[in-house]
Amino acid sequence: MSGGPLFQWRRPWRLRLALWVVLAVAAGGCASVRRFLVPPPSAASQLPARQVAMKDAHAELLLVAGSVYGSPSARAVAVRSGQVMAVGTPLEVSATLGPSTQMVSVPGAVVMPGLVDAHVHLQGAAQLRDAADLRAVKDEDSLRAAVQVALATADEWLWGFGLSQQVFETLPASAIEAALDGKAAYLSRADGHGARVTEALIDALPKELAAKVAAADGRIDEVLAQQVWREMPALRPARLRPLLRQTLMELQRFGITEVHAMGEPAAVATVLAELDHEGRLPMRVRLFLDLERPEGQRLLDGTFVLPYKGLVDVAGVKVWLDGTLGARTAALSQPYADAPGTSGQLLMTDAALQLVIERTDRRKLQLAVHAIGDAAVGQVVRVLQGMKRPPGAKPLRIEHAQVVSPEQMTALSGLSVECSVQPRHAEADKDFAAARLGPERLAWGYRGLELAKVCNVRSGSDLPVIQANPLADLRALTKGTAGADELALAAVTSAGSAAGRVAIAKGMQADLVVWSADPRTSATAKPLWVVLAGTALRLVDE
Repeated sequence: MSGGPLFQWRRPWRLRLALWVVLAVAAGGCASVRRFLVPPPSAASQLPARQVAMKDAHAELLLVAGSVYGSPSARAVAVRSGQVMAVGTPLEVSATLGPSTQMVSVPGAVVMPGLVDAHVHLQGAAQLRDAADLRAVKDEDSLRAAVQVALATADEWLWGFGLSQQVFETLPASAIEAALDGKAAYLSRADGHGARVTEALIDALPKELAAKVAAADGRIDEVLAQQVWREMPALRPARLRPLLRQTLMELQRFGITEVHAMGEPAAVATVLAELDHEGRLPMRVRLFLDLERPEGQRLLDGTFVLPYKGLVDVAGVKVWLDGTLGARTAALSQPYADAPGTSGQLLMTDAALQLVIERTDRRKLQLAVHAIGDAAVGQVVRVLQGMKRPPGAKPLRIEHAQVVSPEQMTALSGLSVECSVQPRHAEADKDFAAARLGPERLAWGYRGLELAKVCNVRSGSDLPVIQANPLADLRALTKGTAGADELALAAVTSAGSAAGRVAIAKGMQADLVVWSADPRTSATAKPLWVVLAGTALRLVDE
């Protein structure tokens, strides 16, 4: 082959590749050269890294960017077998290169750890994509118009969301039956604290539950609605698969490389595992099955096993200790300020909670407990303080932890717990939180990063209640908290530690995002590439 010294094939390949890196960096301003140097990933590169045979001990992927988070002088990251192999300058990292190394050069970009949403409900988010939007419903005619499109694609039953409180309370059951024309339907309130259901759906429920719903004239409260939701059949896999994948693909474009899916049914777990096996799952998913469903019990019995293992991890089970502040079902130690006759309700006894903890410990699984009110958080503290757990037991996850008393904050510091918080709930609940809690307890609420002093904090959105966006969570976490940047970043990234340190370092899991600019300081920053399990996937053109 003819040509200048740079392209002489007789040159050692290591020198050629090192010079390639230098050329790639120097060519940062030339889009046409970049396109030549960085071709789109091949079909093989789109497969999970674990499915690609390893032919040598060299890097499978080299990222060259403007900066690497956590390493002031670094501009390059080498990846092999799903782990970071080296971090440094391009010339330093070039020592890891091999003939088959995939090279991605994005001058001026920022390499950061992948983002995590630690509390989502994938079944609800997927089904919401083709549910009927009822927010504009005022009467029978507007309800009929709102459900027409959804009826055409509805499976065994139709889900509608967004009923106003007034319509929920006043629209006659006969009007709902007429508008749905005999279809089984579950119509959620806008605040999520109950639903209206049709006779066809009631008839499909177990006899005892159907009697309770019928006695309520199809107008069910939050607790009964949750029981009904569990009993409704899952979507057919042929319909659930595309909805789940579309939901996850949209989340990927926020820079998310991992979600923790809470209280999911077996159907969701199976579909996710199949997508993973096909190489079509766009992120890691940690699943917590609903303990009230048979599959949750089978997981603790050791008889529930996914057909494939990879990016999907069945991490444990979820239980509910209380309800929500909006519906006044969160368990408080003192009555609600705006309803002195109630303080909510604990849904489990101490003995029952301890038994579940012991069962999850024996299976080496993690338990996630829904605990919003201070009485529910206090129950977690009380039970854990009275237990001797085995060495290596996984920390108990407290989901939400919205009202935590000063005494509980102190007690949590001596326990093995994680606190999964939803920072944007403070804004979402602002219209009723003060009235429900009163001024003293409001100061105990929505404490976000204050909990990081006593437990490992993970951040989530509660999708589909609130749209997943870890960067919005990051801003909500740091609001009004001095010196909180690193702690907040640790809560929303895959590389975050309990101590609040975030860095891209040798040996860490290679779930990374290449941003056009630092997303913490630039409102226009976009994720350009996602690296998942060591495989680079292009999101948008640079």
